[in-house]
Amino acid sequence: MTTHGFSLFDTAIGRCGIAWGERGIVGVHLPGAREPETRARVLARFPDDPLRNADAAFAFLQSRGILTRKMGAYGLPQHLRITIGTGPEMETVAAALAEFTAAS
Repeated sequence: MTTHGFSLFDTAIGRCGIAWGERGIVGVHLPGAREPETRARVLARFPDDPLRNADAAFAFLQSRGILTRKMGAYGLPQHLRITIGTGPEMETVAAALAEFTAAS
């Protein structure tokens, strides 16, 4: 059984999301005013390696002006929540994550 993860799914009121961890359900997301608002939230998982973990990624991204949210308080210590608004912002985040992964 997977001890952590997330899923997006369609409902009668729109696209919803749910995240779970070792303690059970750790987060839900009801539809935003528009579907893109729901789809824009990404939960990224990082390895346990201290040089490549969520804390290291958080610091790396923050040093490049990219703000994320640590998910440890929600039972997902190796995850960051990343909210992406536009195509160029998504490309910036993807490039920074690629740089972080390559440097580690």
